[in-house]
Amino acid sequence: MIKHLAHISSFRILLRVTLLVLLFCNYYSVYAQPLLKLDDAIAIGLKNNYEIQFARNEADINKINNSASNAGMNPNLSLNMGANFAFNNTHLEYSTGSIIDNPNAANRNYSAGLIMNWTIFDGFKMFTTKRKLEEIESLGESKFKSQVQQTIYQIVAAYYDIVKQVRIYQNIVEVKALSAERMKLGETRFNAGLSAKNELLQAQIDFNTQSQNEILQISLIEVSKRKLFDILNQPFNNEFAVEEAIPVNKIDSINVLARILEKNPTLTILKNQIKIAKLATKEFDAYYLPFISLTAGYGFNQTENTTGQVINNRGFGPSFGLSLSYPIYQGGNISRQIQTSELAVLSVELQYNALQNQITTQFQNSLNQYITYSKLFEIENQTKDLAKENLYLAMERLKLSQTTSIEVRDAQVSYENSLSRLNNIYYNLKISETQIKLLAGEL
Repeated sequence: MIKHLAHISSFRILLRVTLLVLLFCNYYSVYAQPLLKLDDAIAIGLKNNYEIQFARNEADINKINNSASNAGMNPNLSLNMGANFAFNNTHLEYSTGSIIDNPNAANRNYSAGLIMNWTIFDGFKMFTTKRKLEEIESLGESKFKSQVQQTIYQIVAAYYDIVKQVRIYQNIVEVKALSAERMKLGETRFNAGLSAKNELLQAQIDFNTQSQNEILQISLIEVSKRKLFDILNQPFNNEFAVEEAIPVNKIDSINVLARILEKNPTLTILKNQIKIAKLATKEFDAYYLPFISLTAGYGFNQTENTTGQVINNRGFGPSFGLSLSYPIYQGGNISRQIQTSELAVLSVELQYNALQNQITTQFQNSLNQYITYSKLFEIENQTKDLAKENLYLAMERLKLSQTTSIEVRDAQVSYENSLSRLNNIYYNLKISETQIKLLAGEL
């Protein structure tokens, strides 16, 4: 009995050493590379992503346009200067009977003026326009924040997809080591006449299959890395490793929906658009009130003639003026514009209500997935441990000729499937959590 237990213990030690050696070798051949952390990837993406740069430029343009001058509050000041020259064949007859004929009479006129035009009242339209420009600026910032959130989500999903592919690779390496041990055990048993050759051949087939899967998985890891670098807008560099863990945070399902309806980036954009549409409608109300403009200036004018009674005429000085304009009838255009503008407001409000329902449904689906995958993860994590222990026991029993290779292979397949399910559940759990944070604008 003691000899039997010692034999099992030595087998476990040998199997674990084999696994450690294979994992160690593969780590330094594939993963002995600089570590790219998720936070660093996000920082690079937020700096270089094209969509974020476009959104930032649009927000900056809206910020520049948000000015009192653009709203029509400030006066316009201009300097006008001119000089005119004329040469005419002139014939003048005076009441005194004198006649002057000048075939090349010159006329010169010089003018200069500083003119200010200022709309001092436009039915309060300028104030409404200024508020609209502020909302347009806010809209640009909302779009920018929305693009930032979308980009972070894309980076998180792409980054953890690499982690997922790496974990699959590690699982393949582990299973390959088990197939290698089965192959050695099958060869020993076949040489000792304890089993048929098909047991050895099946172990070799499984080992070769895992070797092919290992090669293909390395290619998939590179594809996932390329996707991440495309989002980061960086030249591709395969010489980096990622974090091994996929951290999952708890979701406050009670208060998160209220935060989503309040802070969701897309809903915030539509809120801005509703305010802008309402202010655009209010701008048309100004056309029911008079417009008052103030004109002021200082001018200089000089005219020189070579023929006539007035040879030189010069004047300069200030000027002032006040004008009032009141639209009485414009063919119903103002009423038509107000009606279409009110319909535009209604359309945006309908879009907002529809999107609110869609986002609520998306949250409920994502939360349901999060809860489902959380439960599945707990169960599958236990299943993985049970399948692993069952496989080790089956290998030890095969070593002692207490079972068949078919049972061992079934136990290995069961362990492989559990590893695959656990990896997918883990990744989907993280994606569900990230989707909820994206909806709440909390990435």
